[in-house]
Amino acid sequence: MNFLKYMMRSNPSASFFMIFILLCLLVTAILWVRPLVTTSPREKLQQALAKELGVKIDDYPYPYSFPAGYFFTILKPGMTVSNVHEIVRAYDKVFRCGKTAEVYYYLIEDPEDFVSIWVVYDEQGTYRELRSEGDSGRTSTDWCSLGLQEE
Repeated sequence: MNFLKYMMRSNPSASFFMIFILLCLLVTAILWVRPLVTTSPREKLQQALAKELGVKIDDYPYPYSFPAGYFFTILKPGMTVSNVHEIVRAYDKVFRCGKTAEVYYYLIEDPEDFVSIWVVYDEQGTYRELRSEGDSGRTSTDWCSLGLQEE
């Protein structure tokens, strides 16, 4: 405090400059740093899901739509249904659609901001590809049944 009093008396323009810099740092901290350290409800759900899956969100692509990037990376064509079920877990809801697809729903606490993942199998029941629905729209699961595919 004595330093500030000394600065105010000895060099007023430097004092105002120092106060201006301190105010700029404070505003920066409020506007830039605060959002970086706060966590949205969606991010909290994703972090809990990552912990349950035993992975880190940042280790996989598409962190905003986690767990889609994780499953894109881990699932490999030719896996059996049971192999897929060992990996794709901790979902909120799952539907089987015919014999060639499953739809997994994650983070459904917010009906406007959930993640849905389509796992597609070939006619022999082996994993073929993964599809994640983006913001462009949701595909209806009206023709699907609740539950997992059987091997």
